[in-house]
Amino acid sequence: MLLGSVAELGRQVLGGEFAVEVEAQGEGLADRLRQVPGVRAVEETGPGQLRLLAERDVRPEAAAAVVAAGGRLSRLSVAVANLETIYTSYFENQEGRHAA
Repeated sequence: MLLGSVAELGRQVLGGEFAVEVEAQGEGLADRLRQVPGVRAVEETGPGQLRLLAERDVRPEAAAAVVAAGGRLSRLSVAVANLETIYTSYFENQEGRHAA
């Protein structure tokens, strides 16, 4: 059963991770961003668009990594979890547990 505020549910279901959205041009940026301390995963969501899952807000380090790699940073933001994201993740995890 899920009860609590959106922030509390996000911590419970998503593990308190931050989703940092990066829009940048450059070669090898995903690999460079994977090396940022605190980043757990990097997902390419489109051309020049990456989503970092991190244990904290890593925007300053991500910006520095893009610039150090010779990339051009267009946008950097933290995606705020909404109820749809939380519930989708929760029920996907529940189905995975029942299927195993």
